[in-house]
Amino acid sequence: MDKEKEMVIFELGIVKSGVPLVSREYYKDYNVNVDPVLRGGFLSGLNAFVQEVFSDKIDSFSMENFKIAFISYFLKHTKGESIILYCIGDKNLNLKFAKKALTNVLDKFLEKYNELKDFFGDVKIFDEFNQTIDDILGDLAKKPDDRFRSVFE
Repeated sequence: MDKEKEMVIFELGIVKSGVPLVSREYYKDYNVNVDPVLRGGFLSGLNAFVQEVFSDKIDSFSMENFKIAFISYFLKHTKGESIILYCIGDKNLNLKFAKKALTNVLDKFLEKYNELKDFFGDVKIFDEFNQTIDDILGDLAKKPDDRFRSVFE
């Protein structure tokens, strides 16, 4: 079986300065009830730490049961401010596919929201972007059994 058919994405999010702009969760049973702001702050802090200490950027990390893929993008109209896109998947997360999905989400997000030039702090304006994320991820946000079941629905 292909690796992309075995993996599942549990969550995809976009964070700016520790603030979660978008957080799309698919399977809450994996979640350990972490506040989205705490998660966003942790991921932003981890990214900043790696940049400061190692002069590098983090692109993924693995745990026993999960993998997290990242991409970061420096906003053109700000001085050094960036947004981070991340996805949390199971241990079979194919980083190549995850990065491709994150890049596609980033492109659509920057296009739709004009690189956040008009963003003044109200994250509710991003709620409608969830459908775009769903469209991009397709069945990557479904467990293999659920993908199989959906064929017969």
